[in-house]
Amino acid sequence: MHFAFPADSIECRVGDYIVFARTGMRCEVYRVDDILAIQRLVASAASPLFLIPEDTLLDSMKPAYFGEVQLLLTRFDPVFADASAAREAILQGTLTEHTRGLLRCAGEFPRAVCQVVTP
Repeated sequence: MHFAFPADSIECRVGDYIVFARTGMRCEVYRVDDILAIQRLVASAASPLFLIPEDTLLDSMKPAYFGEVQLLLTRFDPVFADASAAREAILQGTLTEHTRGLLRCAGEFPRAVCQVVTP
């Protein structure tokens, strides 16, 4: 199976930073730690408990997260007033790690309000 970023989302690689211009003049910075496709697991009814991939049990429904590109991210502080200040902080290495291990669908990062910065 081939995967692709959604048509209106950013495209990025591991190690890239994403500057997300949220409403209210807030720019958040994320680093792409990994790019993933995830699969939901279903617990068996048997004991001992074992896990079965959801897509092996469904015959007519599309499994959850099917074909989605997921980003494993780290979010940084501070929040910036504009994208240029955020880009400068990335390039100078002055960011502080806030939250590691965030999993978000790539579709949550639209091109219209996000920029990719490759350090």
